[in-house]
Amino acid sequence: MNKLPRENAKLRLGVFWLTLMFTVFILAPFLGLQSPTEMNFSDTLARPGGKFLLGTDNFGRDLLSRTIYGGRVSLFVGLASTSSALFFGCLFGLTAGYYGGGTGFLIMRVMDFVIAFPPILLAVFVVGLLGGSISNLILVIGVVYIPRIARVAYGQCIKEKTNEYIQSMKCIGSSDLRIMIRGILPNTINPIVVQASIIFAYTLLLESGLSFLGLGIQPPNPTIGGMIGSARGFLHLSIYPTLWPALNLSLLVLAANMFSEGLMEKLDPTLH
Repeated sequence: MNKLPRENAKLRLGVFWLTLMFTVFILAPFLGLQSPTEMNFSDTLARPGGKFLLGTDNFGRDLLSRTIYGGRVSLFVGLASTSSALFFGCLFGLTAGYYGGGTGFLIMRVMDFVIAFPPILLAVFVVGLLGGSISNLILVIGVVYIPRIARVAYGQCIKEKTNEYIQSMKCIGSSDLRIMIRGILPNTINPIVVQASIIFAYTLLLESGLSFLGLGIQPPNPTIGGMIGSARGFLHLSIYPTLWPALNLSLLVLAANMFSEGLMEKLDPTLH
């Protein structure tokens, strides 16, 4: 039997690991875990083993439960913000590329203005004003990455709109919206999807960074960044409250990167 191409193996491994973690996070309420917010002051900073498989934090809360529930938050925010960036990025990019002129210039200059700010600084500024709820995190992180999708969609649309099949659709009376959705988008979707998969890994890091700074979902609800931030003051007593959420985040980002690299190599034959 022939071996799988390297990029297919990378893609499959990324999909497998993301699916596994996604399944565990979604089924967390049915796994019989302890409450992630329940405090046990007689078992603070307990080592892994026995009643607490991964140990406890400085409030005696179960690290296994908090790590899994924290991963749920990161995964949900990452997927939702990436989806919103994908939708609005395609909308703005295709509109700018198809119509061009003043409309395209205005849209892309707004995208350039947003992308000029470092993502973490822009997110800190907006979340600091709006607050650290899940809806605000999704809104802010989505807005931060809309320009990256829009620029890819814009460039691909400019190349595609001059092709003969677009002119044929215009001749038979197709509306602009139909041309963009049924004509241009399917022929530009590959690089857009690859860009979205790369952005997904960035959203995980950005959400964790905001939570680490205290601008994400507020305690006692667990988040990966929040757990790392609150445990860093107890590293001299126990490394486990920092180790497990950091490992969780690393595996999530690694799986997302493997998925995006495998997808990029699969959809772009020139990389072979």
